[in-house]
Amino acid sequence: MLRHQSAALAGRDEALPAAAAGSAVFLNALAIRVLLQADDARVYILGRPVELACALRTRFGIPCPTCGFSRAVVLALHGSIGRAWHLAPGAAAGVCATLAFAAALLILAALRASRSPAAQPFGRQLRRVSVVCAILVGVIWAAGWAAALQQARHPHFSHLTTIRTQIE
Repeated sequence: MLRHQSAALAGRDEALPAAAAGSAVFLNALAIRVLLQADDARVYILGRPVELACALRTRFGIPCPTCGFSRAVVLALHGSIGRAWHLAPGAAAGVCATLAFAAALLILAALRASRSPAAQPFGRQLRRVSVVCAILVGVIWAAGWAAALQQARHPHFSHLTTIRTQIE
């Protein structure tokens, strides 16, 4: 009897970090969704605009690597993935990947808590997939920044972005 109780407690102890991390991600996403709104120009905290400008863009006329990330994250968490992608593809991809990872952590926690034999292989696969996703998000971020830099250097090609947006 003690051995069974000890094993059950060990399963819960193993599940706690994954459950805490997954829950924390979802709670943060919910807080952002409740407290913040965004449009293509700015972020709003409880309806009040945040008047911050990118120092690199203001001073030199080129976007920084994170230009548009705040707006894109808020838009993505409000379900406007297309608008978020248009502002900062890396941020939109990062939000989707982070939420998927958080859901997978909660699944892993449930498997560990139930002492399922599938927990260990699922955890190994989750580590592999998370590394691949992180690399993919990084590539999307870099490509998005490169495109933004190119557009800043050649603004006469910006009409192509407008045409693509109208088609979508």
